[in-house]
Amino acid sequence: MVGWLTCCLGRVHSDLADATPLTQPADKLSSWRRVGSAPVFQDCSPEVIRQQDLKTLDWKWQQRRTALTFLVICFSAFLGLKILFSIVVVIFLSHMFSKPKVATGDNAMHGNMMDRVDATKQRFPFDVDGREPLRRLGDDGDPRDCWSEPPGSLFFLRGKSYMDDRIKMQASGPFCTLVRVSFFAHSTRKITHMARIPFIKRFLDSYPNQQFIIYVRHLAVDGQNVHGFGIYARTCAPGVCPQVDKLWDRFFAKGKSPEETTEIQDFRRKRFKYICNVSKAPAGIGCFMDSIGGTRPVILGNTIGADFFEGPNYVEVAMDAGNNHLGKVITNSVASYFESMVIDEMVLLEGQKEDELPEQPLFSLRFNFCDLRRVMRAFPEGALDTLE
Repeated sequence: MVGWLTCCLGRVHSDLADATPLTQPADKLSSWRRVGSAPVFQDCSPEVIRQQDLKTLDWKWQQRRTALTFLVICFSAFLGLKILFSIVVVIFLSHMFSKPKVATGDNAMHGNMMDRVDATKQRFPFDVDGREPLRRLGDDGDPRDCWSEPPGSLFFLRGKSYMDDRIKMQASGPFCTLVRVSFFAHSTRKITHMARIPFIKRFLDSYPNQQFIIYVRHLAVDGQNVHGFGIYARTCAPGVCPQVDKLWDRFFAKGKSPEETTEIQDFRRKRFKYICNVSKAPAGIGCFMDSIGGTRPVILGNTIGADFFEGPNYVEVAMDAGNNHLGKVITNSVASYFESMVIDEMVLLEGQKEDELPEQPLFSLRFNFCDLRRVMRAFPEGALDTLE
C-alpha cells in the first residue's frame, strides 16, 4: 500500500538499467514477453502485446490531458474569459480529485491466483485474535480495504538473454504464496523483529519443515508506529525453476560463522529487489508519479535500506519508511489518497548472471482501495508482554 512511497524515497538510487521501454518493433514483440502464471515460456502475439501497450499509452494520455486542461485554464484566465475559466476549473478539479470507479470485472482476473491463495490458507491456517479490518478480496461484496495477488503480466522482469539484449518479459507466477497480511499499530513501541511475537512464533513453530518469508514495513502514521506484516509460504516445488532455487538457497542460507553470516547478509541486501505498479490512482497522483520518472525496480539495500532477520524456517525482511523526517511527512501527507488507489507490489531476487535468469517473483501483493488509517488494528492483548 505504500509501495510507491518506497520507490519515491529510493528514486535517486533506482535501477536505471531496468528501464526497458514497452514499445518495440512488431516483429520482435512475440519473443520478448513472458505470459501466464506457469513458469513456462510461450509466444505472445503482436496484437496481445499492442493491447498491453495501449493500456500504458492510455495512462500517459490521461496525464497529458490533465496538463492540457491546466494550460487551457491559464490561457482562459489570461484572456479574461471568466465563464469559460469557471467551467474549466470545475472540470479540472473534478478530474483531478475524483475517486476511481471500482471495476468489478477486474476481480475475475484473480480467480486462479486466489484459488492458490485459498489452498495455501487452508494448508497453513493463521488466525489472530481480534477483528481483522484488512480483508481478502472476494470475502464479501465490498472491494475496498482488501488484498489480493496481482496478475504477473503487469510486471516485466529480466528474460533469459537479458545480459545480452537487455530485454524483459512478463513475469510468471510467484515462488511463494501469501498466507496473511495485517497492519498492526502501537502508540509507542516499534517491533524490529516481528517473528519474536508469540502468536507469530507459534505459527512458525507449527510448520518446522516449511520455508517462509516475512515482509515487514514500518510506517509512522498520525504519531503511531505501524507494522505492515505479511507472511508468505514457499509453494513452488524444488526443480521447477532451478535458476530461482539457486538464488533462494543463498538467500535462505544460515551462516555457520560470522564471516558466512556477513556474506549472506550482503547477498540479501544486494539482490532483494522491489517493484511497485500503481494500477489505479487519481490523476493528480499519476502526474506526480510521472514527474519523478514513474516506478522502477529498486534494490532496497541500496535505497532506504532493509534489515534481515532469520530463524530455522524463515527469513524476515524489515523495511522502515518512517525512520527519517521526510518519510514521515510524505506518509502522513498521502495516506488519505490510498483509499483511491490500487497498488501492486512484486518482490524478487535479482538475476545478475545468465544461469540466474529468467527472473521470477518471490511474491506479489495488491492493495485494493485501502484506507491506511482504516485497516490499522491493535496488537492482540498481551501479545507484546513477553518481548524485551
